[in-house]
Amino acid sequence: MSESPASIPHGELIDGAYRVLSTLGAGGEGAVVRASRVSDEIPVAVKRLHLHRVADGEARTRFEREARALNGLEHPNIIRMLDFGFDDQGPYLVTELLSGRTLDALLREGPLPPEVALELGIQIAAGLGHAHAEGVVHRDIKPENVFIEDVPGRGLCAK
Repeated sequence: MSESPASIPHGELIDGAYRVLSTLGAGGEGAVVRASRVSDEIPVAVKRLHLHRVADGEARTRFEREARALNGLEHPNIIRMLDFGFDDQGPYLVTELLSGRTLDALLREGPLPPEVALELGIQIAAGLGHAHAEGVVHRDIKPENVFIEDVPGRGLCAK
């Protein structure tokens, strides 16, 4: 296997439970792949540290802290964690698979109408407020980390 989870081949199994379908994105710390849960074929997103980061105790601790923070948080404006585990490649975090785009991608298309910007701001604040009430502080709020879904009957929803 290569250095980065971003190059996990299509069809490869993660911990025997998740079959990799495609890469969704990668950054300096890790990557996110689209996968299918083997038991019921439900699509999920799996986040992994790059292999060279797994040995870095600080990076691994941050990753595990993120999983503990997400665990049990239930709110319409917070991504839902489904699983967390370890295999021979290190820790992985499984979340619901969102469809849409990041807030920064949406903003690159041009300014948002004021009513849309206000509604998204309220949703982001609601998600953060819930997390804070549960003792979780998000330390990296930025448009790249806010996902926008277009939900039928509800419009744009931030997570």
